[in-house]
Amino acid sequence: MRRFRPYAAALWAVLCGLVFLPETARAQVRAVELELALAVDVSTSVDEDEFRLQISGIADAFRQPSIIRAIEKLGSGGMSVTLIQWSGRGRQAISVDWMLLSGRGDALRFAEAVMKAPRLFTGFTNIPQAIRYALEQIEQNAYEGRRKVIDVSGDGSSSVESPRGETSRAVARGVTVNGLAILTRDPDFMELGLKDYYATEVIGGPGSFSMAADGFEDFAVVMARKLLREIRRPAMSHLIRHTPRQPGGEITRTRSTVYRRPPAPITVPASTRIHPRLFRNAGRPATRPGHRQDLQQQTDRHR
Repeated sequence: MRRFRPYAAALWAVLCGLVFLPETARAQVRAVELELALAVDVSTSVDEDEFRLQISGIADAFRQPSIIRAIEKLGSGGMSVTLIQWSGRGRQAISVDWMLLSGRGDALRFAEAVMKAPRLFTGFTNIPQAIRYALEQIEQNAYEGRRKVIDVSGDGSSSVESPRGETSRAVARGVTVNGLAILTRDPDFMELGLKDYYATEVIGGPGSFSMAADGFEDFAVVMARKLLREIRRPAMSHLIRHTPRQPGGEITRTRSTVYRRPPAPITVPASTRIHPRLFRNAGRPATRPGHRQDLQQQTDRHR
């Protein structure tokens, strides 16, 4: 019986270690300035060449001196970043695991890992599950960021329900969701109003914003600008007036588009009668002398 005692003691030690593992894991969490989850669309509408344009665009961004300088300015904490691929239900996975970036060497290593990432899925476009999966990865990793951001990019709206519920859930947990809408020229997959969709349905949280790329060829340029803005946001906060919206965001200018929130609807009291012609001329400048007076006279005649 005695010869089994060492084994019993070892087993007891292992069990005690398992019991106290969560506390130990929490003690090993590293504080960083930013946790960034890059969620890349790999649905069926994205062909292999377009997938590689996304991957090379992200990798090139982390090689740019301006991005590297922004990472270095984060200080000793640095940032943690991961690359996620997503498409339909149950098709989300980490493509490049979480990495700590604090300088040039780290950024170049992440860029190299991104370039080597193979495509994992095709399928439908399920943006809500992409946001949920990215949130889970942020909450389960070994980092604790002062800022937490999910960066969703895609070339279409969700083929299931609206992402607003999952965005609100992420915002409630302290995570901002930003978006990059890719305006494809493919007539089989082109979506009108995708910029507005990303603004009203996808993004949310303090300082959230959306940008639009004019096709996959424009992805690299816009992604670099977007990453720079996300990484150095605190340093630029005195230059940008933010209007947080949950979900929603602010006006954003990119190389190819100027994206604005949809205007608020016009409401007219039920007791007021306005001639329909006034709506057609609303907001237009006067084209000849007396134009405004004519409009006023038309209003008076139809009261």
